[in-house]
Amino acid sequence: MFPSFKYELAYKGNRYSPVDVIKIASKEANGVEFSTLSGGNQTNNVLIDLGFTVVLKGTNQVIGKNHSDSKRKLFKKSVSLELYNFKRSKLVR
Repeated sequence: MFPSFKYELAYKGNRYSPVDVIKIASKEANGVEFSTLSGGNQTNNVLIDLGFTVVLKGTNQVIGKNHSDSKRKLFKKSVSLELYNFKRSKLVR
């Protein structure tokens, strides 16, 4: 198994790479291993739907479905607010 980059499957006190878990499960169940499977929502949502706990790597912070999308939206909102405040401060002078 390869180490994960951002997320881990937490199961019985151990941590696993979500992508590797899906690949191994697919090979065991169907005899086919995904070669183009990416991580993030694609993998995490499947595991969450199956009742597994996915956390941010190195933490105990449990994530929900579509976590990556939520982070992107929050980041875009934060950047938009910063730009708005910057533009506004330039106009006030």
